[in-house]
Amino acid sequence: MKLNLKKLMTCLMALAMLLSVMTGNVVAAEADDAQSGEYAAVTNEPVTVETDLPDNDELFAMYVEQKLYDSEWSVFGTAAAEGLSAAERIIYDGLKAAIEQVAENGGTTRFVLTDLEGLTTTWSADNTIGLDIMDGNAVGAVFASQYDMNNILSALLCDCPFDLYWFDKVEGGVRSGCQLSYSGYNDGVQNVYTDVSVASATFIFTVAQGYRGGNEETVTSDVGKVATAKTNAAEIVAANAGKSDYEKLLGYKNEICDLVSYNHNAVSDDYTGGYGDPWQLIYVFDGDAETDVVCEGYAKAFQYLCDLDGLDSRIVTGAMTGATGAGAHMWNVVSLEGSNYLVDVTNCDEGTIGAPDALFLVGGTSGSLASGYSYQILSQTVHFAYDSTTLSTWDESDLTLADADYEAPPAAYLRGTTITLDGTIGIHFYFEMDDALLASDTAVVRFTLGGKTTDVPVSEGVMKTVDENVYYGFTYHVYAKQMSDTVTAQVIMDEYSSEAFNYSIRDYAKVILANENELYTAEDIAMVKAMLNYGAYAQLNFGYNVTELANDVGTLMTESEKDVSSVSASDISAHKASGMEIPGLGTFYGANLVLESETTLKIYFEPAAGVDGASLDFFVGEEAVTQTQFGKYWVIAIPNIKAHELADQFVVKVTDGVTEGSFTCTVFSYGYSVLSAAEGVNSDELKTLIKALYRYNQTAVSYIGA
Repeated sequence: MKLNLKKLMTCLMALAMLLSVMTGNVVAAEADDAQSGEYAAVTNEPVTVETDLPDNDELFAMYVEQKLYDSEWSVFGTAAAEGLSAAERIIYDGLKAAIEQVAENGGTTRFVLTDLEGLTTTWSADNTIGLDIMDGNAVGAVFASQYDMNNILSALLCDCPFDLYWFDKVEGGVRSGCQLSYSGYNDGVQNVYTDVSVASATFIFTVAQGYRGGNEETVTSDVGKVATAKTNAAEIVAANAGKSDYEKLLGYKNEICDLVSYNHNAVSDDYTGGYGDPWQLIYVFDGDAETDVVCEGYAKAFQYLCDLDGLDSRIVTGAMTGATGAGAHMWNVVSLEGSNYLVDVTNCDEGTIGAPDALFLVGGTSGSLASGYSYQILSQTVHFAYDSTTLSTWDESDLTLADADYEAPPAAYLRGTTITLDGTIGIHFYFEMDDALLASDTAVVRFTLGGKTTDVPVSEGVMKTVDENVYYGFTYHVYAKQMSDTVTAQVIMDEYSSEAFNYSIRDYAKVILANENELYTAEDIAMVKAMLNYGAYAQLNFGYNVTELANDVGTLMTESEKDVSSVSASDISAHKASGMEIPGLGTFYGANLVLESETTLKIYFEPAAGVDGASLDFFVGEEAVTQTQFGKYWVIAIPNIKAHELADQFVVKVTDGVTEGSFTCTVFSYGYSVLSAAEGVNSDELKTLIKALYRYNQTAVSYIGA
């Protein structure tokens, strides 16, 4: 279509001062007084330009596609600008940058160019330019004579046509003008102007109806939703990375249905079938709960996510009966694992006949390519038939549906993680699982750490309901020295394996520390820092993964917070073991610690001469415990001591059935022996570990309660 683009070229219609007003208000001053100021030069010189460009809506649709898909073919560069004069190129460059900004964000189309360096803008009284230096209109005309606005506008329409989707090429045009600055003197009789220059040039582009933000010089800010939609859609794709193709498709369908609802008010006889509205796609991802869509929006949004992710999908159109939006309809056909399936996201939304997935990845169990496909949902039949446009666009192999519906594999999704702060060291993994996994006797959550795997039956998951969503929690405990190690959690059932999810204690601890005073209390923060110190000094003591210490969390912990050197033997002297010798039976020799998720205290007892340790009975409190021989010692273990229980006193009773006695100790009985030993007996790393363990205990007692 040939459009007659009318463009009026005038200087800026300044309301503040006109030349006639300026000359009439000049105040006489003493001779040689300097005079300077600014005024607007005004002129009217209409021009016209012709273009074969499509209308505004078509250009906007192309602009949206260019932005959303980063289409290289639609980036025109500056080819047309190469034919401009030097003066025209200066104006072109300034306008092109401003036009691109308005196209993306909206805003004023009154473009003021002040950087005119390189463009001759100054005339003095000494110049023989054939004009009256006092005549602002004439000076403005000289400025305008240096360039051809027709050439500039033609180049802009060639080089950035889509960015000018908002420009009224038919009824509007461009108005232009310049602001002049002057200087001179007063000779006692009159003002003498020696220099007049162009301080700035203004070009006002008229905005087409439908894209105006209140007046014809402003583009609506709604156009900024294009960039918002692109960002939000990319975030959805990123959030589904690593999933199977089926899980991605399901996730995209669910996300679209969560974001929008069907816009019944938008459907009319003149709209139905009149596809091509780019706002339909934008409205899905614009983050505005008030913008809803019809079938075009659902189908294009699903297609866009598939395109971003490289999934094989296509948009199709035709006729539909028996569901929301009956009549002319748009939906998708997806190729998955070598077969085609129908996806009607519109009729999977809440409140529709197919909600939530009756029309998601369905095959052609009833019907054919020629006659269309029918689906019986409850007591209603829904029928889909391709139109001639779709049949001529795609091959039969692209449109013929599989003989059966797609059989979805089992599915499990990790919905969150937390760490234990109950005196143990572990990670909670919270999964959302489908019924097939929950009902299976073989389904497990497989944890992997350092090459070691542990399977926990799905049936042992702890159910938790959050905002009406049901999750199943599984906890994996680690040793103190493993707080920086990555734990992998994966749901396994027969041949099905979910995505592998990786996390560490330190990873989540960083999240807690980074959200101090927002989501977590000062007590939470103190507990986490004490735990990380304990883990780091366990790593150093055992020489384990010392390049990634648990408390190496950047600025989230200060060096003073990592320092435990102030703890001394005197701080834990009250934990010194007592009643060490039991006459006739033997002596409490000492203890050591096993530092896992919880602590195990191992107690060594040396039987008296002539006493068989195997004949002795040991009790911790009232509970009998079994002893094992280690050389000349007999060892009992007190396991599963949580952080806040480390200072608890244990009474160990020993008897041979006739004689009995007891001694008392705590975890820090061992700690006291380490810190109070002579210099050089114990390593500095072990001493620091005991100090960190003591701090961990004290913090846990305060956090959890004695």
